[in-house]
Amino acid sequence: STPVVPVEAERLQSLAMQYFKTHRSSLYDRIVEEELTLHRDFRQGRNNKNKKSRVVEMTENFVALGPFASPGPFVVLILPRYHASETPSENNIDPSDFTTLSDDLLEECATIVQSCLQRLHILLEEPDFNLVVQTAPVANRGVQAAVQSSAFFRWHIRITPRLGAGAMAGFELGSGFFSNSHMPEDDAQQLRDVMDLLHHE
Repeated sequence: STPVVPVEAERLQSLAMQYFKTHRSSLYDRIVEEELTLHRDFRQGRNNKNKKSRVVEMTENFVALGPFASPGPFVVLILPRYHASETPSENNIDPSDFTTLSDDLLEECATIVQSCLQRLHILLEEPDFNLVVQTAPVANRGVQAAVQSSAFFRWHIRITPRLGAGAMAGFELGSGFFSNSHMPEDDAQQLRDVMDLLHHE
């Protein structure tokens, strides 16, 4: 936690708010919906455009996926699948605020995080990684007092393996542009296959 909103957090929230103003729906909900539809169609062989799934794993309330236009190889994004309207207000669960998770949701989230880390550990042979929990800034303070972030923002977890050569380096860090020779769909398939291999041994 920081006393100011970090630049990246502000940028993500601003993009989500702009999307909401234009489309009257959450960008994050749209991403989850499209990724799950693509995954379902891919698994059922109904994919007529030869698109591959970026979903690594899902539970009842969470989905782990390789982000579209991923900034690097094997980056995993974990998002909640529940919406503000699906969480009873008496539970005070805000899908934009990680700190409001119930114990049950926190345990389910920990399970999918652990599974993703295990997949990365096996496939990439114990890589170093960064794990970032991106949550909405504190509500009812400053600019946040004027908005209800649960309408447009979703907390999320980003796991970024630190892979040395081929990972983010001087060009990416200096320019803000990312080059990635991996297709997130292929990375997701390899990460899905890791657990299948373990279960067959």
